[in-house]
Amino acid sequence: MIPSARYTTSRQQGVLCVVDCDFPGSMSVTNDIEAVVAELAERELLKPDEAFLYCDSDRIWDGVETRAGRFARFIPLSQRKLSDAISSILRRRSP
Repeated sequence: MIPSARYTTSRQQGVLCVVDCDFPGSMSVTNDIEAVVAELAERELLKPDEAFLYCDSDRIWDGVETRAGRFARFIPLSQRKLSDAISSILRRRSP
């Protein structure tokens, strides 16, 4: 499945970060999340059951939970700074 959304990826402090490019005429990462997750898994950028961060077109960072390489749910973080979003997602990973 090829996503219609345009985005970039990086790893920060071990956390996969996806940034919506907000390209005119393309879907947002939010609206195309199932295809985005499928592509990330296919490209081996996403580990099974890994939560990752995404920055939407409003430049707000939230999380995405996956299960077996598929979209499971959004994790509302509502962070404006990447560093705060990373801290939030890492706290959720802790036992």
